[in-house]
Amino acid sequence: MANKAPLLFIFSGLLLLGSGVLFTLQRVVPIPVTAAVSPEAAASKFAFPVSMALPAININLPIIPNHIRNGKWDEIPNGISFLLQSSVPGRPGNSVFYGHNWPNLLGRLKDSKANDPLIVRYTDGSEKEFVIRQVNKVLANDIRILENTADTRITLYTCIGLFDSHRLVVIAVPKI
Repeated sequence: MANKAPLLFIFSGLLLLGSGVLFTLQRVVPIPVTAAVSPEAAASKFAFPVSMALPAININLPIIPNHIRNGKWDEIPNGISFLLQSSVPGRPGNSVFYGHNWPNLLGRLKDSKANDPLIVRYTDGSEKEFVIRQVNKVLANDIRILENTADTRITLYTCIGLFDSHRLVVIAVPKI
């Protein structure tokens, strides 16, 4: 056993080092986007989202208004980011949200499926229910998910894959 101890320490060290590298990469992978500030966000005359719930997968998180600066989201360790350059949820266009793939944030997002409810609560106390229509995996550099749309939708996404090589993208539309 004494001969195996150094190998065990080396293996443990490499495992810890690899975990640290993966964690660091997850936090600094840039997300390129070009978008204009939505009229709703600029005018601030509409109620803004304050929390999001996906009851089917036991997620209920605060929403923090956020920007993409120099190709990266500002760091939000305790909630879901709402891209201020996108539409207010429930208004025409693409309402974009991002959260880390951490157990306390969107780690369970991979368990969501079509027809699951998604509930957004607003600053005025109201809430709107949306229904998940798609759950997709795209490459990390596929920024089409952030583009504005003619329909009314929510795009919620997180990083997945080895070295955060992909994005798990959930598309939800207003419940009819």
